[in-house]
Amino acid sequence: MQPRITLVTLGVDDLERALAFYRDGLGLATQGIVGAQFENGAVAFFELEAGLKLALWPRSSLAADSGLVQQPPSATEFSLAHNVGSPLEVDAVMRQASAAGARIVKPAQATFYGGYAGCFQDPDGHLWEVAHNPGFALEAENLATVRAYLQALERAAVGEELAAFLAPDAVQVELPNRLNPNGGRSDLATLLKRAAKVPDLLSAQRYEVVSELASGARVDVEALWSGTLAVAFGAIPAGTTLKAHLAMVFELQHGRIRAQRNYDCFEPW
Repeated sequence: MQPRITLVTLGVDDLERALAFYRDGLGLATQGIVGAQFENGAVAFFELEAGLKLALWPRSSLAADSGLVQQPPSATEFSLAHNVGSPLEVDAVMRQASAAGARIVKPAQATFYGGYAGCFQDPDGHLWEVAHNPGFALEAENLATVRAYLQALERAAVGEELAAFLAPDAVQVELPNRLNPNGGRSDLATLLKRAAKVPDLLSAQRYEVVSELASGARVDVEALWSGTLAVAFGAIPAGTTLKAHLAMVFELQHGRIRAQRNYDCFEPW
């Protein structure tokens, strides 16, 4: 599966002025300034983080080159948010923006949701909120835990290695499916016993994540599972690869998975 890239395009009136603000003032590293394939002027690209890119595109050429129509942004209609690691980093970015010529719309201050944020307007009128939101960090940590857990299942982890991802009172609920028509409910001890049997049943398995979403303590994952039989399963010979489309709902507490619900849709075999 090819990596997904989100491109945020900002229309600018003067590319050199915008470069002076974002590259020289804020210290962002350009990935390139491209002009040869665009009839009406150059475009500058930055990588904000993995999978997220920023393009500074002269408004005079935006519609002609890209087919997009860019209107000057309104403070009530358009803004961008950048989350950073600490309140001190918020203050540092706000100082950089101000020194580079930004208009400070809202000085950095505590927010009603327990974070810390400030807002500035760049020379072309685009509004940026710079914020430290502790909840974002928690959600990122929960996503990382679930990804690592699925990778541990892929390599047939057992015992303490697998238990490290699970809370002592962890419960997994499996909704009825073709392989298990009545569904089931497993506590930690049962999960670990089942995991210990996997190497005898499957020679390999894989979870290909299609989509994932973290919200508070909850992580939702859609994945394509495939497992190659190490032994015959009924009339299905060893070496056959089974496939299932999974929807999994995880609830985490203190960095461990406390609850999991599986909606498993197996392809015909």
